[in-house]
Amino acid sequence: VQRGRASSWFLARAVAVTALALAAVLTVVGVAVVRAGAFTQDSLELVAAAVLYTVLWTGLLTATAVAARTRREAALAYGGAWVVLVILVPTLMAERALSSSASGVTLTSALEQRAEQYEGYAEDASALVGQLYAARPGLKELPAASLETLPPEIERHVYDWSRVQGLVAEDQERSAAERQSIAAAERTMAWSPAVVLTLAFERLAGRDLQAALVYRQAVVQAVAERADWVVERAWQTAPLSLADFESLVALQPEPHRAASTGIAPHLIVLLVWAAAAWGVGVLRVRRLELDF
Repeated sequence: VQRGRASSWFLARAVAVTALALAAVLTVVGVAVVRAGAFTQDSLELVAAAVLYTVLWTGLLTATAVAARTRREAALAYGGAWVVLVILVPTLMAERALSSSASGVTLTSALEQRAEQYEGYAEDASALVGQLYAARPGLKELPAASLETLPPEIERHVYDWSRVQGLVAEDQERSAAERQSIAAAERTMAWSPAVVLTLAFERLAGRDLQAALVYRQAVVQAVAERADWVVERAWQTAPLSLADFESLVALQPEPHRAASTGIAPHLIVLLVWAAAAWGVGVLRVRRLELDF
């Protein structure tokens, strides 16, 4: 009779299951990378995240199955861990994030925005012109500054410029609140490996919260620059020439491309989860070790 240890057999079986799962995951990820032609550092980070996430769940499988007396108990224990880490914890995190941001910046309705627009046109133009000169002192040297009263075709640009400045101020306030939300999400992501993986993939794809924030800021900045250009040309009190139109076309902003900032923190969190899962699994196997 050949002697052996149940723990060694169980761990060998767990390693075999992990190898099979990794083979399937790496095949899918490899096909995705090849089809996308994305042979960059982001691809390596994608593979690393997929590998760590797979190792994590096979480690949890080992930790939950080793103490189960039947297959049903093992399935219930593993399914319970999945429900907690993939559904329950992310849901609680989302609810907490919503409750903490409820007092922050909120989107106004279309009617409120229209009312604010009418209120802006009801303001005294002279006060807005003073704000314009304070922000753009170079306009005082242009011909329109010498006019006692601005004509309506120039005055309307003052109101438009004021509305754009309000948009910039609102975006700055909203961006500050969103940065706090991003920081809070990164601090709490470690509670769920599913959230970590989701945030990592969103960052690799350039579709995370930070990328959306940067994109909106780029759009607002482009609108503000265009408003400044229009005001400067209006203050020159001269018809637009061909050179002016070419200058306007040259001011077209470049297409926005989100740059990946890497997912090193996410990989570290997944590595800790995977090490903890396998550590618990190995310890539980050793505790139940029996010679046969």
